[in-house]
Amino acid sequence: MAQDFSKAFYSSRLWRNFRKQYVESVNGLCEICLRSGVVKSGIELHHIEPLTADNVNDVSVTLNS
Repeated sequence: MAQDFSKAFYSSRLWRNFRKQYVESVNGLCEICLRSGVVKSGIELHHIEPLTADNVNDVSVTLNS
């Protein structure tokens, strides 16, 4: 579940559009599972750098794929 500082970001149109495009770009598959040879649908996206109250407004962190 999103922390209070990130709720506005996760409900933004910018994030929803980015997430949709990213899921489509990996054909809806879990990239972590694929590295192990398992083909499985993925429904969660993880940031390369964890979000914090200090970086939640930095698109180089929030939208970095």
